[in-house]
Amino acid sequence: MKRILLVFPHARESIWSMGLALSVTRKRGFIPPLGLATVAALTPSGYEVRIIDETVEPVDFDWRCDLAGIAGYTFNSPRMLELADEFKKRGVMTAAGGPFCKTHTEECKKHFDAVFVGEVERTWPRFLADWETGAPARVYEETEFADMTASPPPRWNLLKLSAYTSGIVQTTRGCVYDCEFCDVVALTGRRVRHKCVDAVVNEVRALMRRGVSAIWIADDNFTANTAFAKEVLKRLIEVNREAGKNIRFITQITAEKPDDDELIALLKEAGFYAVLIGIETPNAASLAETGKYQNLKTCLADAVRKVQSAGIYVVGGMVVGFDADGKDIFDKHEKFIAESGLLLPVLSMLKASRGTRLWKRLNEAGRLTGEDDGDFYSAPNFTPLGMAKAELENGYKGLAERIFDYGHFLRRFSQFIAQAGNAPRSSPCSLPDLAAGARAAKYFLFSPSAESRRFFISGLLIGWKKGFRGVAAFVELAVWLESHRAFLRKDGIDL
Repeated sequence: MKRILLVFPHARESIWSMGLALSVTRKRGFIPPLGLATVAALTPSGYEVRIIDETVEPVDFDWRCDLAGIAGYTFNSPRMLELADEFKKRGVMTAAGGPFCKTHTEECKKHFDAVFVGEVERTWPRFLADWETGAPARVYEETEFADMTASPPPRWNLLKLSAYTSGIVQTTRGCVYDCEFCDVVALTGRRVRHKCVDAVVNEVRALMRRGVSAIWIADDNFTANTAFAKEVLKRLIEVNREAGKNIRFITQITAEKPDDDELIALLKEAGFYAVLIGIETPNAASLAETGKYQNLKTCLADAVRKVQSAGIYVVGGMVVGFDADGKDIFDKHEKFIAESGLLLPVLSMLKASRGTRLWKRLNEAGRLTGEDDGDFYSAPNFTPLGMAKAELENGYKGLAERIFDYGHFLRRFSQFIAQAGNAPRSSPCSLPDLAAGARAAKYFLFSPSAESRRFFISGLLIGWKKGFRGVAAFVELAVWLESHRAFLRKDGIDL
């Protein structure tokens, strides 16, 4: 029996490393590698398959395998290539997949024996058949998008799900929009494809049986097909009701969707505690520049307030550095965040990623200054128009110092508590939740920083206006904030 080792490489620390959050929850990673669990499910029973996620455990090079399959993104591609070279030294055949292979196919061919470009629902079985005959190809490129109804449920039995803060389910692929800086369309297309609702529900139940209490709905735009999204939400409500407990969910929606009252009500009832929204910028000219026309159709501040008034956190993607951005853009961002009460801003400088229309435009204009490192929180890889590169970087740091300041956050949290009918947690805390809350309290209350202690106590008092649920919401948000502050301090931002 041939043995296949599937590996997800670790990456350097980033703003999403969230060290404090992992510490208080006693977890080692946030989301298990869905792609590799799906590849394992596509592999016939005649193979022995093992999955290693380096964020959770080290690669066991002594486990003798016939094939090492390594999947990666741009942000962890350096380690991806290192692993390939190490396996090849040991005489192991190597295969590569993931978004990095689509944008850097030639580079991957230098390190791997087989390279998968695009979705693998059809190409992986084809490769296995070729491998068995001793004639595998160098490149397997999917020229069409896969039928998601034929995609099998992931093999979660091959991963230690207890090591992660949440499980993951993908219901759709593709996005109807085509924002200039986004690579989603290049990777998964503009036609939105989805699994059948029963398959989604079965995957959720499978994770519940394995003890998962939070699930990431990993769609780039969960609400692209609103009718399908609502059908899924109604079924998730039934699943929670039948189970007698509430799984908490998080997903991504677009900024115009909060206008749909039914949708927001369903998200709340289904147990969604947070949604990611690509707000990008309060500058209308910059939205038009990047093709984010859907954001021009709605009041972005009202969209944030409406979601948060339902007790759902908004994680808002915010970007500085568009061509239409002047030196006043940083003040505009701060004003927007303060007035909307945006709880969880995720601030970055614009980055041109290979495969996007932005990368092509800037490359043709001779404005690219380097490759994309996959980190949207590092310096831009192009020459800005509205200001010097140093002004963009300094303005970004100054803005981060203001919006991640304790006082700034407490004012936003106060707005959230005043607006929200209920804090987002819709079920009693479990014992692990209470233990994590106690560890978070210990971190802040025994901090050598008097400022941190005052912040925590002040936030608890604000949250108490909504009772225990408000307190639980503050503790959860405080951990998120402090994790971001810790990383930003390492990046030279004065917090």
